[in-house]
Amino acid sequence: MLSGCSRPSRQESASYDKLADVTPASAEAVVRFCGDCHVPPDPLTYPKGHWPQEVQRGFDFYSKSGRKDLRPPSQDSILKYYLSLAPDELQIPAPIEDLSSSPIRFRRESIMSAAGKIKPAVSHLLAADDGLYVTDMLSGQVCRIRWDRASGQAEQQLCAQVKQATHVERVDLLGQGEAGLLVADIGNMTPQDHQLGGVYYFPPGFAQANPEPGSSRMELLTDVGRVADVKAGDFNGDGLLDVIVAVFGYHESGKLELLLRDPDSEEVRFTTTTVDPRHGASHVWIHDIDSDADLDLIVLHSQEFESVTAYLNDGQAHFVPKILYNGPVPDFGCSSIEIADLDADGDMDIVLTNGDSMDSNLAKPHHGVRWLENRSENITAAGAPSNKPVRLLFQEHLIAPMVGAYGSAIADLDGDGDLDIAACGMIWDDSEINTLIWFEQQPDHSFLRHCLDLSLDQHPCIELGDFDNDGDVDIAVGEFDQFIPLETWISVWWNEGPAETGLTRQESAHRTSKS
Repeated sequence: MLSGCSRPSRQESASYDKLADVTPASAEAVVRFCGDCHVPPDPLTYPKGHWPQEVQRGFDFYSKSGRKDLRPPSQDSILKYYLSLAPDELQIPAPIEDLSSSPIRFRRESIMSAAGKIKPAVSHLLAADDGLYVTDMLSGQVCRIRWDRASGQAEQQLCAQVKQATHVERVDLLGQGEAGLLVADIGNMTPQDHQLGGVYYFPPGFAQANPEPGSSRMELLTDVGRVADVKAGDFNGDGLLDVIVAVFGYHESGKLELLLRDPDSEEVRFTTTTVDPRHGASHVWIHDIDSDADLDLIVLHSQEFESVTAYLNDGQAHFVPKILYNGPVPDFGCSSIEIADLDADGDMDIVLTNGDSMDSNLAKPHHGVRWLENRSENITAAGAPSNKPVRLLFQEHLIAPMVGAYGSAIADLDGDGDLDIAACGMIWDDSEINTLIWFEQQPDHSFLRHCLDLSLDQHPCIELGDFDNDGDVDIAVGEFDQFIPLETWISVWWNEGPAETGLTRQESAHRTSKS
């Protein structure tokens, strides 16, 4: 079943009449101009009522770029081209109302912030051996939650604070034998080009010694654009941890930055170099993807780039980009990547979600969860150098459509020995969507779709882990709402074991297959 979206109003239809005497630009002219910097937009990806603002935005970008090397068709002729081909409305898959198909029972619990009612903007969840870490953009806080198994009560502790926290990693950056917190700061949530972002390190024991974080934190990178992600790894083999930073930015301030630790300095110093000057980097993973015994990067870019890129390390922290996946349209909505050996064949695959609607506030028919299967040649076991050149190749499989798909996490949810996927969603058009779905892997690597939630909730991030230490995997999602105070800060779906149902799995589940 499909539902419509964004039918043009009478006022919009009247504006089209003003173009009656305009000759539409040719497809070739549109591709030459609109496709010079990115994949040209497909007329079918927006309804008629949305194209005037999209064309205006494209011309604004071109004007701000300062470029003079293109000869664009007139704005009206390009608009007429898109209006002549665009649908009146988008056909969006209707949400699944049956929430009874899961072979595992989950019980939802809402967790309030210790600060009481807040406007939650939870940006990242990290399951660690000492609890679940939560970053919140509006408050700037990084907190840890631990559950007492006997009472089930959640204990919250403030561990760090920045302006607007977006990501946290537990890492022993200084080689002290104990992990501290590496924190990304977006600086300001509003999409704009500014230099308010940063990266900070909070040494081990910092929260216990300083309940109100202060001067003890280390400033690793400041005065940059909006930082979305940060990871640590030894990229040049000197035994010291370096830092890779995804500065998402906006249109002019983003980049992918490398902070190399200075081995000759008695103090902790880093030298900053730019790996990629483009904006839009949102997620970074570290993995030796080409089997040459050094650490490479796997990076998701959104904005107009909508791509997954491997940055191949030469062993000395010099990186060469290799595109692994390109989204088919510039508004594909890439929102997250996770890496895992999904099919247990000895190499790392990529799970990609694309459901970001913040640019247009529209649900899209192409939103979904995708498996980028690693089909690369001459990949060897982890840490074993390959004697033959590696040819990187990833094959896309649509696991399932999912409106507003925003994040995913991978673990064995049902305890059958293979990896399953859970995905969360959020959308900006006040419509009910399936905000939490888990995909049960089958022996043939197809997936059964089990919807756990149908609501107006907005979940930007998800994490899996045994939070109550009872031997099974639970699901946690962050809450996000800029507009009204909520009591719920995060929600946990507690895994309570096999479900009791008279329905067979085939009757009740929505099957998706490898395509």
